[in-house]
Amino acid sequence: MEPILLVGYRVRRGRVNATIYKQSPPRLITLIPIVTYIFMASSGEPEQNKMVTGYPAFTSHVATGYPAAATTTTSNAYAFRTRVPISSVYGPLEPTSYSHPVTSTLRHRVFFFFIITLLIMAFLFLTTYLVFKPRLPVFRVDSATVSQLNLTQSEITATWLFTLFVNNLNQKVGIHYDRLQASVFYGDELGIAMNQLAPFFQNGNNATTIKFQLNVVREYVGEDVVQEISNEMNRGSVDFVLRIFAWVRFRSGFWRMREHMLRVDCNPVRIGFLGINGTGNFMGQSKNCEENSCHFPCARSNGNALVAFYS
Repeated sequence: MEPILLVGYRVRRGRVNATIYKQSPPRLITLIPIVTYIFMASSGEPEQNKMVTGYPAFTSHVATGYPAAATTTTSNAYAFRTRVPISSVYGPLEPTSYSHPVTSTLRHRVFFFFIITLLIMAFLFLTTYLVFKPRLPVFRVDSATVSQLNLTQSEITATWLFTLFVNNLNQKVGIHYDRLQASVFYGDELGIAMNQLAPFFQNGNNATTIKFQLNVVREYVGEDVVQEISNEMNRGSVDFVLRIFAWVRFRSGFWRMREHMLRVDCNPVRIGFLGINGTGNFMGQSKNCEENSCHFPCARSNGNALVAFYS
């Protein structure tokens, strides 16, 4: 036969200790406590003197053979009931914020709408540019004269009169010349005279003639420059440089480009002198100029499409 498991309980110092006993099939000696318990239960003895085998005694009962246990509170009766704070094991719990799904969806929609709008605008701008293909205007010096040219030891006094031809080769694109500045240089670095020109608008496939005058009175240029100009006059001609800076905008209906700076170099403008009276005329019939878009870096047009404005 299989062995029998018996559980014995003992109350000691406010704690209950359980002990499991493994015994063989019941014999006569093992049945004595059970018979004794039945006999005592049938007798009229007080309840506190009764013996219970195999069960824990209540706090108000006293088991035979053991002193009465001290009365304790329920929280201290069992050690395993003591609760350990979670924060002492896993650390303090931090609140977690959750974004509302509606707000996240709205942000994604706004972002995609912005990207799509940007792509559409870029596509329309590129398409319009390829259709119109704006080109730089063409500049040409048709006439130039110098009068009252007087040289001192280190200063120069003179008056230049120019006739400038401007041609807009674009068929459907107009050009706004917002600000124009004309200057006369001797060489590439030394500026002698400068003047502001009136702004104007030029329609597509249109040519305009501009006449302007530049004056200088006793402008300091240095003894070396005065000597070089005097030597060239004695040889019969002096080479000057006409340089124009223009802030231009291209327009075709609703389509407009941002403002850009245009640099025009007419080099050289050769003036011939026949006498010593300080008067000279333009040698040759006309002088083509070189147009550059100076939006850093400057790029030469050479009649090609205006790609430098987008750099």
